Amino acid sequence: MESQLNSELPERLNVNDRRTVYVWSEELLCLCDRIRKVPKRASVVHSLIEAYHLLPFLRIVEPLPVDVADLIVFHSQDYTECVKTLSTSDDPDKLNEQAENYGLTYDCPGEGVYQYAAAICGASLAGAQCLNENLCDVAINWTGGWHHAKRYLMVIN
Repeated sequence: MESQLNSELPERLNVNDRRTVYVWSEELLCLCDRIRKVPKRASVVHSLIEAYHLLPFLRIVEPLPVDVADLIVFHSQDYTECVKTLSTSDDPDKLNEQAENYGLTYDCPGEGVYQYAAAICGASLAGAQCLNENLCDVAINWTGGWHHAKRYLMVIN
């Protein structure tokens, strides 16, 4: 049976307007799917967006590449170094106490956490840039904004 969703959408959701940005890429999806406490969560969310035929109403924007200099605009140098060290450590369990101080244990990806954090930060920055340049009214980064984005772990200049 064919879905009637598209014929029932209000006129204000015109496909030609596309004033909503969805920050997404296959690489971002793969990185986020590796989180061991919520495996494949990003794919499930994206599959729902596809199943409800929402993609035609969204403008897809890829995450921006970021480096340490970009990350320390929002997070302290210590936090950023901890994330990078955890990501490259042969034995992340040795660093468990330091990771615990930053809330980087329970549901964090562990290995590759720096790449994951940089990708999510790049996605949020891409959405913010679109908003700032008035390219959209709404920017969505379904992979960002987890509980690790705590203000007290950030440095605001």
